[in-house]
Amino acid sequence: MKYDIEQLLEAGEVIQIYPEGYSMYPMFVPGRDAAVIKKADVKKIRRADVVLYRRKGSILVLHRVVKCRDGQFYMVGDNQMEIEGPVQEDQIKGILTAFVRNGHRISVKNPVYMVLARIIECSRPSTRKTKLKEKQMRNKKVLLIVQAALIAAIYVVLTYFISAFNLASGAIQVRISEALTILPVFTPAAIPGLFIGCLLSNLLTGCMPLDVVFGSLATLIGACGTYALRKHKWLAPLPPIVANTIIVPFVLAYVYMAEGTIPFFMLTVGIGEVISCYVLGMILYKVLNNYRSVIFKNE
Repeated sequence: MKYDIEQLLEAGEVIQIYPEGYSMYPMFVPGRDAAVIKKADVKKIRRADVVLYRRKGSILVLHRVVKCRDGQFYMVGDNQMEIEGPVQEDQIKGILTAFVRNGHRISVKNPVYMVLARIIECSRPSTRKTKLKEKQMRNKKVLLIVQAALIAAIYVVLTYFISAFNLASGAIQVRISEALTILPVFTPAAIPGLFIGCLLSNLLTGCMPLDVVFGSLATLIGACGTYALRKHKWLAPLPPIVANTIIVPFVLAYVYMAEGTIPFFMLTVGIGEVISCYVLGMILYKVLNNYRSVIFKNE
């Protein structure tokens, strides 16, 4: 026989229910714990009480009271952040008097439970703080996207400029845009920024498809390596130098069929990368580091 919970409570019965879901975890685990509920005297409900209430036009919910004001209540599950409310007096159907765990009935007047309930209630971040943090996270994401876009655009412009002197690609290349590979030291946005910038640059300067792929991949690997070594000033420029010195010579030899040997290409590409990443990159580092807190606010 199916009983109506609200009718039983209204009749003064004390009922035992088994909460579903994990909104009140770890106090209630589905299939393990039961809640003992009696009819609530709304005038006596206080903060930290656990009450059974019906959402408007919806289900019955067992949550904890976090605020009472002018006959209105604000609720939240112990395992939740978002506060629900206001809940009106007529929505409240019952109040928790005890819970059953492993066959043991524990009253809400148990001193240990009362202390734990207060700790849970007092340690909960306020909704205002939570929303402020969410807003800050959104702003940070927007800032990172803008930084990545700017870095990609600057990389393309510099590469396009140097390509006029035939130094953006080939056996002998000093791609000054590679100086930007130091930027992951300042912001993680430089990783996608450099990758997209290199990808677009290779496409716009007429590189072969495999060069577009592997050349951009070398820049991505180098950027990730620089970010990993961001706390080591003099080691940070090394990853893009190593990545390009290893990958680009094979592209020159097997994609462009350039005249020369792999070791020769490694030497010429390596020298160009040292000039771009180490010499120009460290000059850029010194300049930007003086304005680090102004330009890179997302750190």
